[in-house]
Amino acid sequence: MRAVVALAALLSLAACTSSVSRPAPTAARTGWHELALPAAGARVMVLTPFAGGVLALGSVPASVGRAPAAWTTTDARSWRRLALHPVTGYGQQAEFVMAGVAGTHIAAYGQAFGGAHSNARPTLWEGGTGGLTEHEQVFTLFGGEHAIATSDEAARPGQVLLAGSWDEAGGGYGAAVWTSPDGAAWTRYTDVPGLASGPGEQTAAYGAAATPSGFLVVGNTQRAGDGTVRTDALTWTSATGRAWTRSRLPSTGPASATRAACDASGCVVAGNTATAEQHVLCWSIDPSGRATPASSGPGRGLVQVRQVLAQTDRAYVLSDVDRVIRLDTVARDCTGWRSIPVPERAQDAALTRLGDRLLLATTGSGASRLWLRG
Repeated sequence: MRAVVALAALLSLAACTSSVSRPAPTAARTGWHELALPAAGARVMVLTPFAGGVLALGSVPASVGRAPAAWTTTDARSWRRLALHPVTGYGQQAEFVMAGVAGTHIAAYGQAFGGAHSNARPTLWEGGTGGLTEHEQVFTLFGGEHAIATSDEAARPGQVLLAGSWDEAGGGYGAAVWTSPDGAAWTRYTDVPGLASGPGEQTAAYGAAATPSGFLVVGNTQRAGDGTVRTDALTWTSATGRAWTRSRLPSTGPASATRAACDASGCVVAGNTATAEQHVLCWSIDPSGRATPASSGPGRGLVQVRQVLAQTDRAYVLSDVDRVIRLDTVARDCTGWRSIPVPERAQDAALTRLGDRLLLATTGSGASRLWLRG
């Protein structure tokens, strides 16, 4: 039976058309309908609006390990695979895990594991509807002994930004950003006033979003005192990606911000309480920069927000609660939390809108599964 399904998937791929697979009974009861993947064995790690449809990024099985892959669709049933042009050995083995899209321009971040310590090796790509080309970077720009993390990507016309953390010249680490005019040539900014760690603190950047006037980066600051460590959620805003203005997000206790989504109506920021029993938190930021106090959502144990998707009147928060993906929706002012059942237990997921429907990719240790709701 599995051989028949595999053959059908291969024939479907050859015709550049994917057909709907039979939904699992549990998925049907939650309103989700399973769709065929864009390719057999595909892992879909990123979903984002693109050119009137959706861009999906991830990887496919290769003769050795995995190989990067990207597709576009207007209906989540017929997929067009983008041409890829890797230029390094790691590029040939990478899996796309982040992307920034502005119009029809794509900047993508892939990673492969290798080297003496099997660390994640970044690969940087850019292109558009015609395909993506890898651009080799100096190793120490994103890696090396001073590298801490590269966590999120965002793009606006004429500029791409990566947010993360870097080992600072003064000792300890702090929030850092990388910017590029096109996703090909990059500049790293560390030890930047406002963004970097100040005396007695340690900053970290986890999420990034494009705004109508520049970029929003979110993260936290940690300060030691009286035998404890105080964690406060932060935002940074910049018109250029070089000079940053810091703001503290209001909350009643220790908190961290990890993901954001912005549009002309403002931004929705999500994160978690920095406590032993964690909960998802949500802040709404209006166009003037004023943030609402944190609204506490679901959670228990360890919480990590994976994605925020902002719509006209609502936002969707995709999070990992004790290593299980869950999906919640809130009003744009972060009130009225409501859970949306996910179609299966998964360790990772990506979400986007396709017209008036939700498109979800769930991923475990193997291939992804693709779901449509609404």
